[in-house]
Amino acid sequence: MSQDALDAARRPSLIDSAIAEVLPSEDPFDVSGFDAVSLINKFFPSDVSLNSVESTCERLNIKMSQIDSEILMAVEHQSSTTQAQQDLDVANESHQKLVDNLMRIHNKSEMTENIVREICADIQNLDYAKRNLTSTITAIRRLNMLETAVEQLNLMTTERAYREAANLLEAVSQLAKNFESYRRVEKICELLATVRALRSHLQAQVFEEFKMHIGADMSDEAAAMLADAAQVVTALGPPLVAKLLHWFCDRELA
Repeated sequence: MSQDALDAARRPSLIDSAIAEVLPSEDPFDVSGFDAVSLINKFFPSDVSLNSVESTCERLNIKMSQIDSEILMAVEHQSSTTQAQQDLDVANESHQKLVDNLMRIHNKSEMTENIVREICADIQNLDYAKRNLTSTITAIRRLNMLETAVEQLNLMTTERAYREAANLLEAVSQLAKNFESYRRVEKICELLATVRALRSHLQAQVFEEFKMHIGADMSDEAAAMLADAAQVVTALGPPLVAKLLHWFCDRELA
């Protein structure tokens, strides 16, 4: 016999040995080289034992039923295992869908947050613009009021209407304070210079009024005019009041 034939003859026994090591069994049907005649002779070793053929067949039928039940259970188990795998696959798919939905929600929330942040920034810019616009409008109104007050003060000074001039002088002083920080603006600088010149002119004019009428026989009209001029002195501030008192004391003590 050739070597290939010997190897082919040995291969089934090697396979059977490997199976026996992995899945050991005492069942005679699983034995390598199973011999049906030997198994029958084992069950019926003599003629007398043939009397138990029926009982032996009954036991074999019971054994077959048990084997059928085991096969059925194995099939059901395999089926349930397959269903479990399917359920696991469905669960994994649902989990992945849930993760995808969460990611979409997260991305949308980030987009919404960015949009809200941009809207808040726009609102803040609009608020700043509103404040600047309000401040600008207020400044323009005050500037117009200051220009009007300066024109009226100049007119009242020319007409020697000192009572009205005193009231306007206080208004001009308050309005001019709002533009001290805008001296670099040419128009405002010129307007403030006009205010200073007008105050200086009014101070000199009022001082001359007192020099002209104090000590002389004053008419009621002159006395009323000096009373109004005194309001201008008060409006021009303590330095002019002190200067006028000093002049009056020197005059009376001379």
